[in-house]
Amino acid sequence: MERLVIEELTIFETVNNFNAAEAYWRDNSYCYIKGYIPKDALSPLESNFSPESKCKKKRFYYELWEHHTFAIWSYKIEKEKFEWEEAVNLLKVHRDNKMPIEMKITNDVKDWFIYTQVNEYLA
Repeated sequence: MERLVIEELTIFETVNNFNAAEAYWRDNSYCYIKGYIPKDALSPLESNFSPESKCKKKRFYYELWEHHTFAIWSYKIEKEKFEWEEAVNLLKVHRDNKMPIEMKITNDVKDWFIYTQVNEYLA
């Protein structure tokens, strides 16, 4: 007997990914978005990552987490005194609760945000 596997696909997951061409770039160097943190953006503690690890999957999770944390911190630090640990905590809360958060994305790392669902490109 064969089993039929049905996967749930949503338009949200395919249509709203970060698109650099739609962003409002300032000085061709950075943009602001309000978006959702990818579920795979995991801290070293959450993914059991260590720099000596040869596991590419864990390294990817860590780097995704690092770039999103930095994007949150970069956005917040422009407006108020803001500590790195606060950005780490905000990322976890927003990721786990599937809530959008403001981020500053720099042109040199924009490729790390192709998995980021955008709620709004901020002007």
